[in-house]
Amino acid sequence: MMAIRKKYIEKLVELFKSYMKSGHSLESFEEIRYQASELGKELFKERIPLDWIIGLYIEAVRRLKCEVRKKEALDLASCGELLLEMVMAYSVNFLRDLELRKTLRESDPPAAKSIERRKFENKLGKHFHSFHK
Repeated sequence: MMAIRKKYIEKLVELFKSYMKSGHSLESFEEIRYQASELGKELFKERIPLDWIIGLYIEAVRRLKCEVRKKEALDLASCGELLLEMVMAYSVNFLRDLELRKTLRESDPPAAKSIERRKFENKLGKHFHSFHK
C-alpha cells in the first residue's frame, strides 16, 4: 500500500506543479482539469477509498509547500479545484458501478453472484475455490 500511496502522491505533485506553471490560461487549465478527472477515474479503478484521496491531496500539498515561494502559495491553495475534479470523477464512476451492479442483480441474479465471486477472488489474488480444498 505504501508504494501505491507514494505513486499517487507523486502524480498529484506533478499535476499541481503543472497547474501552477500553466499561467492561468483557460486552455492549460482545462487540460489539467481533464488530467485530474482521469486521475480520479484511475483512483476509482484501483479501489482507492475516497478518504485516502483526501489524504493523498493533503500530503501532496504539504510536500509542495516546502518547495513553493510565497508568490506561488496562492496557486497552491487553488489546487483544491483539482481535488474537486478528481472527487467528482471518482463519484460518477462509483455511482455508475452501483447502478450496473443493481441492474445486473435484478436482471440475472446467478450471473451477478458469479461476477461478485470473481471480483472477490481477484481481490484475494488467489482462486477462491482453492480455500475449500
